[in-house]
Amino acid sequence: MKLAPSFSLYNPVTNTYHSLEDYAGSPLLLTFWASWCPDSQIDLDKKTRLYEQLTTTGLHMLFVNVVGREREEGAGEKLMNTLGNPVPYVLDNQLDTYRAYRCEGVPSTFIIDGESKIVETFGDTEDFTVIMKHLVPYIR
Repeated sequence: MKLAPSFSLYNPVTNTYHSLEDYAGSPLLLTFWASWCPDSQIDLDKKTRLYEQLTTTGLHMLFVNVVGREREEGAGEKLMNTLGNPVPYVLDNQLDTYRAYRCEGVPSTFIIDGESKIVETFGDTEDFTVIMKHLVPYIR
């Protein structure tokens, strides 16, 4: 297992920064996305429904809008405001975190354990049921 790259990214809703260290000791489902991508929108919807059902499990979720992949400034924020998404989201510093995690497309998803190690990586074509299967050990 590889140590997850550290990050500190801005959340425009709460006007705060989220870092990998904020999730130490707990599993984290980290998803990179872009507003123009239909697969990202479907993926975020499924993960949001999961988030709403599992709020007491100890599993954290964080959505990272890949600003450097957006087609217009503020598009990710606009989408999240429209959806009223309850999952915390942050803005990548252009492509910095996306590249640090070696993403090859959006959506890209990572399961990070409580020791900040990447235990699973899923690309843009992964079926949601496969991700769910791998999440089971991290849901209490």
